[in-house]
Amino acid sequence: LGAVQMSTILLQVKHGRGRHAQDLTYNWINLQLYFVVNWSLKMSILALYHRIGSGKKGLPWILRSKVIWTLAVLITLFSISIFLVSSKPERMDPADQPQTEIFSCMPVSRSWDVEETPRGCIDSMAFNLAQGSINVLTDLILLLYPLPLIQVLKINTRQRTALVMIFAIGIVPLAASVMRLCDIALTPIREHVSWREADTSWQWSWVPVWSEIEVDVGIVMASLPSLSPLLRKMWSGFFTYRTPTQIRELPKPRK
Repeated sequence: LGAVQMSTILLQVKHGRGRHAQDLTYNWINLQLYFVVNWSLKMSILALYHRIGSGKKGLPWILRSKVIWTLAVLITLFSISIFLVSSKPERMDPADQPQTEIFSCMPVSRSWDVEETPRGCIDSMAFNLAQGSINVLTDLILLLYPLPLIQVLKINTRQRTALVMIFAIGIVPLAASVMRLCDIALTPIREHVSWREADTSWQWSWVPVWSEIEVDVGIVMASLPSLSPLLRKMWSGFFTYRTPTQIRELPKPRK
């Protein structure tokens, strides 16, 4: 999914991302992919936390399975609502109507009957700010969540250091999520204007870049523990390939 999202960003750059809106035709597929990939990533991270803490006794209440499942349900409900509602400007040409944003305008039939005049749509700017803020909050929770777990795990210093380094990678997705929110918040877009008038392809040209950094680095962080046996074998093989114990001693010359 991350690779698919990256391909859509490359296509955006090829077909006009970073140019002014009047010079191109808008495409909404990357927006929906971001929500799906972001949800999948956070579920993977929660599954990782659950796996590390499963079977361990004496864990704080925040690290128990019920809390992890509760977080998973809340993030899932939030992602579904964002995917179904999303946001679009009230004034939109029928050709630009995104078919997946079912509940962003009233009546709901506006989603499949583009000739029907909507009675009202959600505020695009306020929606994006709210969505971005909640996304930053969930990223921060996922970053701080494993800190009590590291303290109670009975592992040696090297393993503890490795876990801290893996979880520290989560700072990068959080920073990217904050930068994405800042790009949206600092863009002077008026309420109830079309995307062409708002010129979002130009104003928000860095938003998909921050989104991709958030997703890709998060995928790496969530995958590192599963890849640790392979990485350990490759790492040890790299350093022991020419160690003295593996080099045969040359025969001593005869006297």
